[in-house]
Amino acid sequence: MIAASTVVRPASTSGAAGSLLLGLLILLAGVAALMPSSLAPLISTASSLLGLASKSAYLLGFATPGWLRRAWHEPELRASLARGTHLTHMPEAALVAREIERHTTAALGSASAALGLWDEAAGVLRREVANAPATSEPSIGQAGRSFVEQRALFTDDAPRDLPEMAERYRPRNVRAVLTAPVSTRDRQLGVLAVHASRASLFAEDDLALLQILADQTAVVLESRALIDQAARLYAAAEVARLREDFLSSAAHDLKTPLTTIIGQAQLLQRMLTNMPELAPQVARSVARIAEETGRLRRLVLELLDAARVERGGLGGLRPRRLWASRERAAPLPRRGNRRARRRIR
Repeated sequence: MIAASTVVRPASTSGAAGSLLLGLLILLAGVAALMPSSLAPLISTASSLLGLASKSAYLLGFATPGWLRRAWHEPELRASLARGTHLTHMPEAALVAREIERHTTAALGSASAALGLWDEAAGVLRREVANAPATSEPSIGQAGRSFVEQRALFTDDAPRDLPEMAERYRPRNVRAVLTAPVSTRDRQLGVLAVHASRASLFAEDDLALLQILADQTAVVLESRALIDQAARLYAAAEVARLREDFLSSAAHDLKTPLTTIIGQAQLLQRMLTNMPELAPQVARSVARIAEETGRLRRLVLELLDAARVERGGLGGLRPRRLWASRERAAPLPRRGNRRARRRIR
């Protein structure tokens, strides 16, 4: 029942005050006949004041000026703006949707509220609430129509005006439905709907308030999307930085022992040249060590070059032979034309 919205609450209070003042006026008129004539001027003045107060209260309750209705909306609007910052930092979208629905229900004094978010991939409006997941096509119901036409809509007899939703509304005693699109300038995000057992006396004002809340919801959802995007970009940048640091650190850590191994292998090669009496197996093993260590050294240097490129430092790259990659991809056999292998090296 939309009977306790930010407009209806003070309006109902004013109407009740008018009725109370009118009752006092009638009571005073009955008592005046029993009072002495000397009190007639005082009773007349009191009656006039009570009549004026009763008329003013009825005027505020049933013909509220627009400026006063806007003033009654202001506390809820301020509260909605204050909630926006809190909602953008909530961890899950379902919690955000639940909070928006709860605050919308409280603001409009409705029986329930539902926030349907547009799922572009599936082409449906999806209600992101864990305990009541639901989807609906934009061609069904007033919410879908409000989303497609991008305007706020109201009906005071939902089973009659929305026969395709009658089976869903009747068990919940829903008759009045208000819907408003949740959109930014260039994106349609969803629709915000409110359900009640009967229409409000100030349905137009409630519809305007619902549209304001829907616009605020769009700001919250857009802000959350931007925050999530910034977090993903930061995480990707952090992963890239860690990868670069690892490559650089690993390359430098491998370069030092490789230099020592290469030096020792070259020393053994010279010793074997001067000592032909050593077994040929030793010579081949030392040659293999030198060859494989050289290949590993080239890989380490390429890791260092890759780290420099990712960091934007291209000036320190060493020139490479154009056929070096072919040499690594298809190495010559260990036995064969040694003169050709020597020439390639």
